[in-house]
Amino acid sequence: INDASGLAANRNHSAVDASASHKVDGSIAIGQPEAVARAPQVVAAGAAVTLDGSGSSDPDNDTLTYTWSQTSPTSPSTSRVQLITTSPATPAKPTFAAPAIDNASDPDITLVFQLTVSDTSSPALTDTAEATVKVTKQATVSSVTISSTPLGVEANTYVQGETIEVDVAFSEAVTVTGTPQLTITGGNSATYTADYDSDESSGSTLAFTYTVQSADAAANGVSIAADALSLNGGTIKDASGLAADLAHALVAANASHKVDGSVSGMNPVPNAGNKQVVKPGDLVTLTGSGTDPNSGQTETLTYAWTQTQPTTGAGSSVSLTNANRAEASFTAPNLGSGGADITLTFRLTARDTDGNTGSATVDVIVTREATVSSVTIGG
Repeated sequence: INDASGLAANRNHSAVDASASHKVDGSIAIGQPEAVARAPQVVAAGAAVTLDGSGSSDPDNDTLTYTWSQTSPTSPSTSRVQLITTSPATPAKPTFAAPAIDNASDPDITLVFQLTVSDTSSPALTDTAEATVKVTKQATVSSVTISSTPLGVEANTYVQGETIEVDVAFSEAVTVTGTPQLTITGGNSATYTADYDSDESSGSTLAFTYTVQSADAAANGVSIAADALSLNGGTIKDASGLAADLAHALVAANASHKVDGSVSGMNPVPNAGNKQVVKPGDLVTLTGSGTDPNSGQTETLTYAWTQTQPTTGAGSSVSLTNANRAEASFTAPNLGSGGADITLTFRLTARDTDGNTGSATVDVIVTREATVSSVTIGG
């Protein structure tokens, strides 16, 4: 410690007596509390909402007093809410009912709340924080409709293997995670579970599909009970991330959507073999096969071969042996002197035990052998 000329100062001084105005207690801390206000970011109109200030703290561990107030909007009165403290033990967590949004065209409402916390010091130390809650219209089910039409194997009836599609329309576009499900009711109160089909869904309309099984039946048509839509562990949310309201009305049984799973609706799939190139007079074997999609078996099918082309012209028609079996045969026709090649087309028809049929075709080309036209010694 030096003076302006650089000379060291004299550090001797007189004593200062103790004073009661300047006592010290290091066990006592003095500090301002910290307010922390939390609330759901988005809620549905009319929903019960809880504000949470329990994360607030005080460095002195003083007991805090919580005061909540709504700062916005200040009007109209329909946007003002009544904060309710459920018990004196939970003043940090008041609740309120989110205001209603009456019309679909009305905008969302943004509510702003201020939390003030005060400690027990004198004068009290305080801190404030804000919490914002967006109140929005919840996506709701507008309609539930059976949108598919039976293929016609039986009139107005879905048969085994056919798909029933139900469209669920919402009031706005929704996004889906997982595989929500819709319960369809058949005869004798049997129920069938239709799964969410992302390929058939778009925007605000979700499609649910079910494939008719052999034991299914609904002689008077299927119905859909009220509130038959379930999340099945998934989600259906609107653009703001709010879960949709899945409630919907009953869809009554309709005779245009009957079910008879005892009848098969899928046609057999035959295979007529590969194209062949043969010579006149050759013995040609047509080798067919087939699969029945309804049973996955081949032994339930019957077969029939017919010639479809050509149908006129000398030597064009052939006689088929074992035409009612999977394997048939014929002798390739002659082409005649200077005759052009012939393409013979055969159709294989497969029929299952329910009378459903499927067909496939194969070509056989009859061509003459190359022959030596002449031998000449040149020169």
